[in-house]
Amino acid sequence: MDYIKYKLAILTLNSWNKAYYGLGETTATDDEYDNLFKQVKVFEEDNPTMIHPLSPSHRVGHTVSTGFKTHKHLGRMYSQQDFFNIDDVVKWALKIEETRQSLTYVGEAKYDGLSLSLTYDNGVLIKATTRGDGGVGEDVTENAKQIASIPMTIFFKWKLEIHGEVVMSFSTFEMVNEKRVKENIKPFSNPRNAAVGILKSYDSNVVKNNPLTFIAWSFGFGKPKNINSLIKLRELLSSFAFKAPTQIIVKGHWYFEKAYKSFVRGRPKRDYPIDGIVFKVDDVALHNEIGYTAKFPKWSCAMKFEATEKTTKILDIINQVGRTGIITPVAIVKRVVLDGSIVERATLHNYSEIKNKDIRIGDEVIIIKSGDIIPKITTIFKDRRDNSVKETIPPTVCPNCGFRLVKRSVELVCPNENCSSRILMKLVHFVGKDYMAIDSVGPKFLKHLLDKNVIKDYKDLYKLTPEDIYNTGGVTLKQSTKLVENINKSKITTVDKFVAALGIPNFGRTIAKQLAKKYGIGVLDLTREILLSEEGIGEKVADNYINFMNENGDTINFFKDILSFTHIEKQHGKLENETVTITGTFPDGKNLVKSLVEFNGGDVTSSVGRKTTMVIYGEKAGKKLSIAKELKIKTLTLNELKDFLTE
Repeated sequence: MDYIKYKLAILTLNSWNKAYYGLGETTATDDEYDNLFKQVKVFEEDNPTMIHPLSPSHRVGHTVSTGFKTHKHLGRMYSQQDFFNIDDVVKWALKIEETRQSLTYVGEAKYDGLSLSLTYDNGVLIKATTRGDGGVGEDVTENAKQIASIPMTIFFKWKLEIHGEVVMSFSTFEMVNEKRVKENIKPFSNPRNAAVGILKSYDSNVVKNNPLTFIAWSFGFGKPKNINSLIKLRELLSSFAFKAPTQIIVKGHWYFEKAYKSFVRGRPKRDYPIDGIVFKVDDVALHNEIGYTAKFPKWSCAMKFEATEKTTKILDIINQVGRTGIITPVAIVKRVVLDGSIVERATLHNYSEIKNKDIRIGDEVIIIKSGDIIPKITTIFKDRRDNSVKETIPPTVCPNCGFRLVKRSVELVCPNENCSSRILMKLVHFVGKDYMAIDSVGPKFLKHLLDKNVIKDYKDLYKLTPEDIYNTGGVTLKQSTKLVENINKSKITTVDKFVAALGIPNFGRTIAKQLAKKYGIGVLDLTREILLSEEGIGEKVADNYINFMNENGDTINFFKDILSFTHIEKQHGKLENETVTITGTFPDGKNLVKSLVEFNGGDVTSSVGRKTTMVIYGEKAGKKLSIAKELKIKTLTLNELKDFLTE
C-alpha cells in the first residue's frame, strides 16, 4: 500500500465508521473493515512519520453527530484491541506476564451492540451517553430510560458511571422487522443496526415499543475501592440489578483456546448477538499498572469470531419449486467461505421481497448465515452498481413443468399437483430425519428414482424390491438391498412423525405430537370439530387437515396397513397433568425450556387458554403473561421452575 492508497483507505474506513456507529447503517462487512484496517495498520507500522491525523487507528468510534446534545464521559470509554487468532492473544498475555507471574484472566462475551455510559448521582440515573469518540458522546437519556433493563435507581450514594452495551435479541429483531415490513418500512439488516437506529430515535416511544437490553460490563468512574477482581465487579453490578455479560474464569493463557471454543460452541444457543470473546486480566489492581493506549486498555483484548457475514456478488437468480408449489427464488453467488463452510447460494424468499429490496443480478451484497444455518442476503450495496447489473424479472410459468403460475398473497405458486419438482420435495420432506427418518435416502437418490419412473409417490417407496433399485443403474445389488432394509425399518414409527411427514400445510410436529399424545392412532381419523376444540388449532389448520385426509384416503389406508405405530409415551413427573405455556426469551432458547417441561410430564401449548395451568416466563414476556395474571394462572420464572422440580 502506497501513501495515496493509504489516504483513500482512511477515507473509506471513516465513512464506514460514520455509517456504522453514527447512523446504524451497514456499508461494509466486518470482514471488509477488518481487512482494510489491517492494511492501514501495516502501513503505519512501516511508516510511523506518515500517520494521518484522521486515521481510525487513533480514534474510538466516531465523531459526535449534531442530532443530540453532547456529554463528556466521567471516565473514558475505550474500544478493544482485536485479534483474529489465538496465537496473537497468547502473545498479548505473555507480554503482560514478562515482569509478572502467571495471571488469571476472565473471558466475557463480546456483545455486538452500541456502547452506552450511564451516570448515577446519589443512586439516581441522571445521564445516558453513547460512546461517541470515547471522551464525548451523545446524550440519549430519555431514550435509555425506556429500556427496562436499565434501573432508574440503584443502592449507591456517590456519583458513578457504568459502561455497557445496548443490544437487541434475535427474537426481538425478527418481531421488529416483521412489524416494519407490514408498515412498509425498510427492515433493519441486523440486530446491531436495529439497536443503534432505535436508541437514536428522536421519539422515546420508539424505544419503548421496540425492546432493547442493556448489559453492564464495567465502571467508568466511581468504582468502589474494595473491588479487587472482575468476578467481584460482576457480582456488584448484578446486585445493582444490572444484567452482566456471560463470564468464565481462565486460569492462565494456555486455556485461552479452550475458552474461545467454548464460546463458539455456545454461540448458536444465545439470543443476543456476540462477535467474539474479550479476555481481561482479572486482578483489577493491575489495570492501571498495565496501562492504556489512546484507544484501548492494554490489560484486555478481543478474540473475534470468524466472520459470520461476507461480501459477495449475485451471479444469477434461479427458481426452486417447493412441495406446496411455492416458487422460491435463490441467488447464485460468488463462492465465499462463511463460518467454515463454502456458500454459493442464498435464499431470497419471494419476488415481493426482491422488488421491495430492489435486488438485481450483478449486485454486490452482504451474505450471512441466518441462525448460523441458512445463508441469506441482508444488505445490497446499491452505490457499487455499474451498467452490468440486471433487473430481476419474476417468472410467469413453472420452471419445471411449464404450468402458468398463480399468485397467492406474496407468493408465486405452481398449481400442478403432478409437477415432478413438487413431488420430489414432498418425498424429501417425508423421508427426513425428523419424520420417517429413512437412512441413505436423500434428494439425489429420490430424483434418480423419479427420473427412472420407479416411484411416483410415498407409497411406491414401500413397494420397492432390491431388484427394482438395482435395475435403475448406479447402485450395486448389495446397496439396493440395504436401501430396502432402511425403508422397511421406518415402518416402525410414532403416529405423530408419520402425520407430520405427510406435509399437511401448517400441520407440523408440534401439533401432531400434541394430538398423538391424546388420541394415539386416532389422530388419523379426527373430525373438524375435535380439531377446533384443541388448544392452538384454528380453522385454517383444521381445514388443511380435513382436506388432505379426504383427498388422500387411499394413501392413509395403505400406511395404516403397513406401518406399526408406537404410541408416544407420556413422561411422568412433577408437571404431569400440567398444561404449560412458555413465553418471553430465555438464555438458551425456548426449546430447552420446552424439553424440560415435557421431560417432567407437562404438556406445552402455544397460547394461554382455559386449559392452561402454568406459565413459564422469561425476559420480554408480554401479553401471554398479562393474560395469565388476569386469569390467576400460576406463573414461574425458569429458575423458579427448576427450584420446583428439584424440591
